[in-house]
Amino acid sequence: DLTFHLRHTVHYGFDNLPIHLSIKGKDLNKEYELMIPVRDGSGMILGSALGDIVDLEHIVQEIRLQSGQDYEITINPATNQDIPDIMKIGVSISHQN
Repeated sequence: DLTFHLRHTVHYGFDNLPIHLSIKGKDLNKEYELMIPVRDGSGMILGSALGDIVDLEHIVQEIRLQSGQDYEITINPATNQDIPDIMKIGVSISHQN
């Protein structure tokens, strides 16, 4: 699974964070435009908050990578706007049977 790790403040004013994801490998060269949900349909913040800081994990189920391959992954916000309340964006890959 491909999991995004997001740290932001409660002041981030949008329901989603648009992400541009690029994955390159031996037999793969794909680009994705993803929307990482930050709030649910009722406006409640997703993830776990401690004070004004929120940590959120989001699994992207539509992306599957082959085990034993090397990949270059690039993540960028898919917006030209300043996003000061986003503190950290990361990704992890885990193997699922």
